Amino acid sequence: MSAIANRVIQLSSFLRCLRLATPTHLHYSTLQLIRDAIADFYSSFHVFEPHLS
Repeated sequence: MSAIANRVIQLSSFLRCLRLATPTHLHYSTLQLIRDAIADFYSSFHVFEPHLS
């Protein structure tokens, strides 16, 4: 469980850096890609850890 939490923290800090480095006119498409990636990321965990949902 802590391994998953660490991964989520790493991912969120990476995404924060990515957002800060992205020009404003690219934010919308970038956020859409990120949202899809996060949805895939969490859905893959829900298969194994349904109590997290």
